[in-house]
Amino acid sequence: MKLVFGFRNLLSSLAVLGAAVIASAVLIHNRAAPPAMPFSPFDVHVVLNVLGGLFVVALMMERAVEVIISVLRDADAQVLTSAIDATTAALAEAKQETPASLVKIDTLTTLLSAQKKTLDDYRIDTRETTYCISFTLGVALSLVGVRGLLGLLMPPPGPVSGWFRLVDILITGAVIAGGSDGIHKMVTAVLDCFSMVSTTMTKKSANVAAS
Repeated sequence: MKLVFGFRNLLSSLAVLGAAVIASAVLIHNRAAPPAMPFSPFDVHVVLNVLGGLFVVALMMERAVEVIISVLRDADAQVLTSAIDATTAALAEAKQETPASLVKIDTLTTLLSAQKKTLDDYRIDTRETTYCISFTLGVALSLVGVRGLLGLLMPPPGPVSGWFRLVDILITGAVIAGGSDGIHKMVTAVLDCFSMVSTTMTKKSANVAAS
């Protein structure tokens, strides 16, 4: 079964990758692909300014998603949790009875396993719903003007390509949907990268001065 699922996932990944490659090739062949857009003067402050803004927006969006999910899902989750607590208590009492009823214990054990499985499935469904809501809100925020790529690149004179705006909206929406933790990791990676580059340049300058 795992082999079948793995093969199916591989085919899906290859199909998506193939579609992306073919679409890019068609655009380039028809000269419909926009020209490359250069990076703006690459300064750590510019990058941190963009990521810092996205971080604050992601924090606000996460809070909004928490409120939405609590309204939509918390009540049912509490019902499931209460049912599990009641069955757990009943099972504990059944085990303490003298003589113990094996049929009752087996029944409660089976019921408890089924209830836990239902709660796990509900939590998985809640997580998927959270991702969908987060991505929808992230794209909506990007549509109204919260963009990431445009702040890092130097657009040519004139209107920006529609393809670029589309990709910027989708990528920025996905980054925001990933939450503040993901953006924090990006900030840390950027700082580490600039620190490494600065250290390397300092060593090279010292070596040149020494020679």
